[in-house]
Amino acid sequence: MATSTTNITVNTPNATTIDALLEAERLVNDTTVKRYADVEEALRELKA
Repeated sequence: MATSTTNITVNTPNATTIDALLEAERLVNDTTVKRYADVEEALRELKA
């Protein structure tokens, strides 16, 4: 029987990352947030 060792690293997100993930989740679920079909559409609006 062969043996093998596997290194598994688990990264715990810091407070900033957790805040960003929660904000992203909020934005995805907020129907009042402006949405764009693609990056070009968003850029056109920024340049307007």
